[in-house]
Amino acid sequence: MYDSGSRSTTAGARMTNPYAAPDLSVADTPSVPAGPGHTNVFALNGRLGRIRYFTYVTLAVAATFGVAIVVAVVMVFLRVPQSIALQVSTLVPLAVTVLGAIAGLVFARRRLQDLDTTPWILLLFLVPLVNLGLMLRLLFGKGTPAHNRFGPPPPPNGRREYILFACALLIMVAVLSAPFLAAGINERG
Repeated sequence: MYDSGSRSTTAGARMTNPYAAPDLSVADTPSVPAGPGHTNVFALNGRLGRIRYFTYVTLAVAATFGVAIVVAVVMVFLRVPQSIALQVSTLVPLAVTVLGAIAGLVFARRRLQDLDTTPWILLLFLVPLVNLGLMLRLLFGKGTPAHNRFGPPPPPNGRREYILFACALLIMVAVLSAPFLAAGINERG
């Protein structure tokens, strides 16, 4: 016979009703998530620290230039006709630049969230000279140390982040020093 009103337990196993409410009280759930936030590179929400921001933006710019250089080299080696080469060498870098700009905006949004600032401040990138101040704030501003309205703090940087930061810094120094090195070589020659 079927007994609908009793639950039986045998040897520590408990039969559960899949339609029953959970046995968790509201007092047992934390209101603030414990621990640092996620590190998904292209997540739209969340927080991004200074080192990861600099690294991601620099590597995105380097990837954009890298794709443009690879396209140009491939066009030369394949001896593509000039009319097609002009179209491809315009459209491919343009598409990659748009993707890089979108990635940069996502990184800046997450960095602003780490600073506990509304992402609408990104519109200041459209104002000349003000955008330089905003960039300096994003690069050097210290984020909120604790949980803020945009989530938990970013996880602490590990060895991988510091190695990527050093590589990004070397790329930045190489790009910024290239014109000076070229000028020095031209003066000697």
